Amino acid sequence: MKFFHIVFSLFLLISTVEAANSSKTDNRPSRQEIETALQECFDSLGATKDSHPDHKAVDECMSAKGYEKPEGGPGGGPDGQNGRTPPSDSSNN
Repeated sequence: MKFFHIVFSLFLLISTVEAANSSKTDNRPSRQEIETALQECFDSLGATKDSHPDHKAVDECMSAKGYEKPEGGPGGGPDGQNGRTPPSDSSNN
């Protein structure tokens, strides 16, 4: 009977872990989706190889398509550093 309890306990543990992992879905758009939306914005704003549209206009176009810029720049953290501070320049000491 102890063997049954151990096997049943392991089964419950495994099924709980699987249920927890399956509830985590990645709703982020693919890189291709973002690049397509960005190209559509550039085309609608009249961008060429020689003239680039205003960053604010591109941001507004992407927002209208449902894409929001991450907080803190490209890295996602403060100043795009992912929460890391840049190394200090020790040559000025």
